[in-house]
Amino acid sequence: MNRRVFLKGVGSASLLGLCRRGMLANSTIRRVRPSDPGWPSEEAWKRLNDVVGGSLIRVDFPLNACISSPQGAECRTLFANLKNPYYTATTPE
Repeated sequence: MNRRVFLKGVGSASLLGLCRRGMLANSTIRRVRPSDPGWPSEEAWKRLNDVVGGSLIRVDFPLNACISSPQGAECRTLFANLKNPYYTATTPE
């Protein structure tokens, strides 16, 4: 069987079923951001980090260096590094 044809059929059938029941018809999918009330607390992040064995990495806003000192060396280095695809691929920011 052709996998693409199968997945198209299964996907469209399940989405049509959800829309008919109203699950997707009136819902809006939106990410929760750090400034939103639904963002997890520091305690929740700590519990998650404990559950995954300390594997979480804290990622700060990448432009913090430019906010404090727009003409500084760190800001210039950041923008120089952003042009390098290897930097952006290996940096979690």
